[in-house]
Amino acid sequence: MKGPTINRISEAAWLVEWSGGIDLDINRQVHACAHSLRQHFLKDVLQVVPAYNNLLIHFDALSRSFLCKQPSAVEELIRHCIHLANPQTQPPPAQARIPVCFHPSLPNDLEAISTHTGLSIPAIIELFVSQSYHVYLLGFLPGFPYMAAVPLPLVMPRKSQPVLVKAGSVAMAGQQAGIYPNDSPGGWHILGLTPVRLFDANRQAPSFLEPGQSVQFYPVSLSEFHNLNEYPCRP
Repeated sequence: MKGPTINRISEAAWLVEWSGGIDLDINRQVHACAHSLRQHFLKDVLQVVPAYNNLLIHFDALSRSFLCKQPSAVEELIRHCIHLANPQTQPPPAQARIPVCFHPSLPNDLEAISTHTGLSIPAIIELFVSQSYHVYLLGFLPGFPYMAAVPLPLVMPRKSQPVLVKAGSVAMAGQQAGIYPNDSPGGWHILGLTPVRLFDANRQAPSFLEPGQSVQFYPVSLSEFHNLNEYPCRP
């Protein structure tokens, strides 16, 4: 794997970027580097923000130890952390199984997806739940998981105009899948709804999912969906 580029983008922010797009090996390296940076820059780092193929590092510009470092020294330390990063030393989080209701009485775009793909609605559902999805990052909204990869026969572009999306909507756009944690505008195609609460600020771990986790969706009936409103979430 080709090494990343490192660029200073402000007085106290640096961007580490790998070439490539949605790639599982690259993303694992991104998160391993984030872990390494948090360990070695503990007193200097305000925030480490991982994405698909890059890592944004916000340093504390008021930290005395950070102020003593020249940009070249900071870059050298970042490269050292990248060198120490090892995805193999971080066991992946446990797989999450998430129920989804695809009933036509709930908001969804299954008819439009069927028209675009030429697949029947039962075939769309079967194909979507037939594989697990990797959580690459959280973003857009608190707890919103960016996951991949959607099976190729289901790949669709984003909607031309965003619409109001209901909390718990399981959606897809391009190769990506996601779940809306609350009501919000959205341009992805809705497959169904889950009763799982994706984000709760009162929980010890506010986000139900975390980067590096795998997700397996499974279909439930409308009655099961309503009975699962008290779906057990992580503490």
